Amino acid sequence: VGLVLFNGQQASARDSRRRADIDAMVQALEGTYVPNSGTYTGITFTMFANNVIPTDVCGQNYIEKSSAASNAILPNVDPVAAPWAACTANPAGWTTISAAAPVNNSKAWTLCAHLETSNTVYCRSNSR
Repeated sequence: VGLVLFNGQQASARDSRRRADIDAMVQALEGTYVPNSGTYTGITFTMFANNVIPTDVCGQNYIEKSSAASNAILPNVDPVAAPWAACTANPAGWTTISAAAPVNNSKAWTLCAHLETSNTVYCRSNSR
C-alpha cells in the first residue's frame, strides 16, 4: 500500500513540474510579444534556469502548435491520442518544444504537456 501511495505522490509531483514548466515557457513567450507586428519572437535557452529550455521529467514531449495567422484557433491536443501518450511520437501537426525547435515568429500558439495522473493535457495559449 505504501509503495502505491508513494508512486502516486511521485506522479503528482511530476505533473506539478509539468504545469510549472508550461507556465514558465508561456511567461517567457508572452515577454517576447512585439506589438507593432503582433508576433512573438520566441523563446531561447537563455530565458530559463541553467540556460535550458524545460523538458519533461520522464521523457515525454512538451509540444506546441503555432501559426503565423493572428486569428488562428489552435485546438488542444487529444490527451490519449496514441502515440503521444505512449511517448513515441507527437500528435499530427504538433512539434516538440526544444532548443532546436522553439516557438518563434508566431502570432498564435498553444503549449501542452501530458499529465500522467489524470491522463489529460495541460495546455496554455497566447493571451493576445
